[in-house]
Amino acid sequence: LAHLAELLPALKDLKLGGILDMDLDVNVPYSTPAKSRLNGTVTARNAGFQMAASGLTVEKGNAEIKLNGNTANIKTMTMQVNDQQVALSGRISNPVRPKAQLLIRASDLNLDRLLPQNKAGKPSSKPSKDKEGQTGKKSVPEEKVGRAELPPLARKLTADLKVNADRGQYKGFQFQNLKLNLFYERGVIKNYDINFEIDDGHIATKGSADLRNLDHIPFTLDPDIDALPLEKVVPLIGIDKLPINGPISLKGRMRGHTGSSKELLASLDGNLNAEIGPGILSKIGKVGDFFAKILSMTSIRGIFSGKMIEKLSSEGIPFQSIKTQTSFTKGTLNLNNLDFDSEAMNVNSQGTIDLINQELNIEARLVPFQTVNKEFNFIPIVGETAGDLTKIHIDIKGPLEDPKIHAAQIKGLVKDVAKEPVEILKDGGKSLKKIF
Repeated sequence: LAHLAELLPALKDLKLGGILDMDLDVNVPYSTPAKSRLNGTVTARNAGFQMAASGLTVEKGNAEIKLNGNTANIKTMTMQVNDQQVALSGRISNPVRPKAQLLIRASDLNLDRLLPQNKAGKPSSKPSKDKEGQTGKKSVPEEKVGRAELPPLARKLTADLKVNADRGQYKGFQFQNLKLNLFYERGVIKNYDINFEIDDGHIATKGSADLRNLDHIPFTLDPDIDALPLEKVVPLIGIDKLPINGPISLKGRMRGHTGSSKELLASLDGNLNAEIGPGILSKIGKVGDFFAKILSMTSIRGIFSGKMIEKLSSEGIPFQSIKTQTSFTKGTLNLNNLDFDSEAMNVNSQGTIDLINQELNIEARLVPFQTVNKEFNFIPIVGETAGDLTKIHIDIKGPLEDPKIHAAQIKGLVKDVAKEPVEILKDGGKSLKKIF
């Protein structure tokens, strides 16, 4: 009864239905009720319940449960949870400190239907009538809110959970062959291992999280992503387009804790190595606009055909790969190495990004290649310029929104890069006669 009382506030709007058959032997010691034992069988047919506050509806529930002392063995259980067909099996024991070992299976898992939706409306930008003219009065101090915690039952629960789904979706993000293994002990996710597929890509992630203080959740995260199409992630992120298109592979290890944005960024520690490509770089958002600003500088623009700048703004520039090696320490992203490789150029850079103060301090080296891109019709270098130019040194410093960029040409012979202009210009066409 004590455990039931803990649930009563959440169950006040509970509506039950269905047929329940029980064949039980019940032993409830008066002096030690915690040692109560149940033996027998419980079956349910077309059972269900509804909790309006949480938006949870369970229908068409059919189950067979064997009770043995303080343990319930779920032989079979099928139900529709918010119109999602789910099958469950496993065992639950020790009502005082519950232990659960469960397997959940679904052929089509739509998480948008299962997870509670945020129904709160947007706050009005206009003051209400009863508050108008009261700006001179002192506001009543708000009641101090304690830290967010898990409900009592969750703080006592130990669970070994497995979830398998053939396919599913979340916010338009579609996946296949989902497998989740999670071990939870009294408020702490000791470890989890999740992996699934998206088209030809594969995502696997391991980690842990301490949920005992929901305002600050320490976590570890070990991502292992292979050939994930970035365009597939767009619905999940909640933006229209990304500045970079192409498959991404990423590995690393991160740790930190949640909280405010500054607290989260300051807590990050670890490393991430990524490779993207082949793909397209577009003038979309801060990344694309930042790249366009560099290419538009006087000392750089003169090297490239105008076609290249136009294509960046409209269709984007193709690249073979973008490789990054990064680490995080106390709110700073250390760009240990970034290598951008395309038919037109190679850009290699190192530096730091202060994530909290939004400050950049990056040095880069841009090497134009003397090759022809037939699709985009540009020749980065021709004639005497090719013989004189080795690379361009670029300094990027200042606020992320508007950093200062300085570029300087370093002259010399480009080894293994410069090619004979005569050979390059063959079949180049009239559009390649004028370089500007």
